[in-house]
Amino acid sequence: MALLDVGCGPGTITADHAALVTPGQVTAVEVTPGALELARAEIAARGRSNVTFAVADVRALGLADAGFDVVHAHQVLQHVGAPVRALREMRRVCKPGGLVAARDGDCAAFAWFPAIPELDDWQGLYLRAARANSGEPAAGRRLLSWARQAGFTAVTATSSTWCYATPGGRAW
Repeated sequence: MALLDVGCGPGTITADHAALVTPGQVTAVEVTPGALELARAEIAARGRSNVTFAVADVRALGLADAGFDVVHAHQVLQHVGAPVRALREMRRVCKPGGLVAARDGDCAAFAWFPAIPELDDWQGLYLRAARANSGEPAAGRRLLSWARQAGFTAVTATSSTWCYATPGGRAW
């Protein structure tokens, strides 16, 4: 199996993918060399040898057509101007019959109790900053629409909620 992890960030999910697709290959992509270094360090710390790294923009990956069985992006599209173009590019590099899996948050839907003014301030600041940087912090609610615009026809849309209700969860 060949898996592409777009916007791999610190590499924690990438390392989990690498463990699952052994003896397959994972390609981890980030937009800058510095960002990719975080993933390299995580992969090395976990002793994974089936991961390669590439600097690329999800809107123009520079990878071969139909080269991956799975193309994965977690919390990426909210940061990307032109997310439909990004999804089209992810579709292009995915093999026919393969899987493009995208998951994103919806910052505008975040809720907490009791009300904490500092978190309210953070939410407003993040919404403004993300949009000023051409992102969409409410990407989660738009994924199905974006997927359809990108040409996907067989789409499964889901939603989930994280509840930090335990001391350990809140500490995390």
